[in-house]
Amino acid sequence: MNDLSVLFISGYCNAQKYEWILSLRNSPGLDPSQRLFKAVIEGLRYHGCDVTCISALPIGTSNSSRELRYFKRSEETVDEIKFIYPAFRIGRIKRLWDLYKNTKQEVKRWLQDTEGKKRVVICDSLLVMCTGISRKISQKHKVKVFAYVTDYPSMATNIKRRKVSFTKRILQYLFDKYADKDLKKYDGYILVAEGLKDLIKIKKQPYLIIEDIISIPKDILLKKEVDNDKFIIVYGGALCERFGINKLIDAISLIHNNKVRLYFYGSGESTNYINTISKRDARIKYCGLVSFDELQKIQRNASLLINPRPSDEIFAAYSFPSKTLSYMLTGTPVLSTKISGIPASYQPYLYWFDKEDVISMAKKIEEIMEIPPAELKAKGHKALEYVINEKNEVIQSFKLIKFIEGVING
Repeated sequence: MNDLSVLFISGYCNAQKYEWILSLRNSPGLDPSQRLFKAVIEGLRYHGCDVTCISALPIGTSNSSRELRYFKRSEETVDEIKFIYPAFRIGRIKRLWDLYKNTKQEVKRWLQDTEGKKRVVICDSLLVMCTGISRKISQKHKVKVFAYVTDYPSMATNIKRRKVSFTKRILQYLFDKYADKDLKKYDGYILVAEGLKDLIKIKKQPYLIIEDIISIPKDILLKKEVDNDKFIIVYGGALCERFGINKLIDAISLIHNNKVRLYFYGSGESTNYINTISKRDARIKYCGLVSFDELQKIQRNASLLINPRPSDEIFAAYSFPSKTLSYMLTGTPVLSTKISGIPASYQPYLYWFDKEDVISMAKKIEEIMEIPPAELKAKGHKALEYVINEKNEVIQSFKLIKFIEGVING
């Protein structure tokens, strides 16, 4: 039994609470950070850690009804994990200020309650208004604070790709500068990609690379129902040109084989391009948004799952595609670009694009279509076994605990 008390500060909330939030958004999609932090926290609890989550509920003016303008503080315990939801008002500035002020009080209360215990604080580095003050208070109490870095704050901001006022751009720029500076002040780091170490400019602080963690569902070995009359390729995620969506569509258009199908699930600006092309090529189809569980079922019954994200984009070196483990967990073979954020250990378990121009991508897909079904099935199953045995919440969280304890003990 582990005697470590963990305060986890993020936007993660229990499944029932998140379903309620999705109902406010009128969207079935699952935020990748919810899946990741669920696995991390459940893994910590599995190993006996006493886990408390301070959750900044991911609700804003764009995804709440007009009747909902204030959320009272609440707390609950689910599967021996305590969740605290600080109060806040709806509205960008109001919400940020309330979360800053109320998270500060919650952290102080936790520090008082755990006085004399072996304890640690883990912060989602992107939740700056909550985690910055949490870090300062905890370090004053001689408690080690770790940043869980899934993305670099200023690179995660999408305001550069939106039409917003000059004033908002300036404010966002200043906020990003503050966030990037604050990120350098933690006692240790959990990084999803090696490249983040150089971006943050980590010097003496210890860090651990855990590219991803995933919870293994009980129905993981459900029988696949593949349609052998078609070769169904599925992409699930953000539908953006910068993620290679348009190029993938153009590649499929070059393939003169009526068996191939390309189905997209998700949302983004490339939706219009998908719908335009699908009018003249019925093999390509936009299928909308579905829940994470439904998407996993769809992907399990596909012929091939694909990630066309360009490997030469700057963000590729500083992130791990969250869909990778979700894809592999279905037992369906995966074709991906050679993104540097994907560790070399994944090499035997995926198919890879050798080049990323449209013609080369089309040829690679055609090449995979010629592989015997039994061989494709074996490839997918090999990837599934790798995830189950090496990337589950129990194995990965054990590495995390050992890393944290090593830092605490000096």
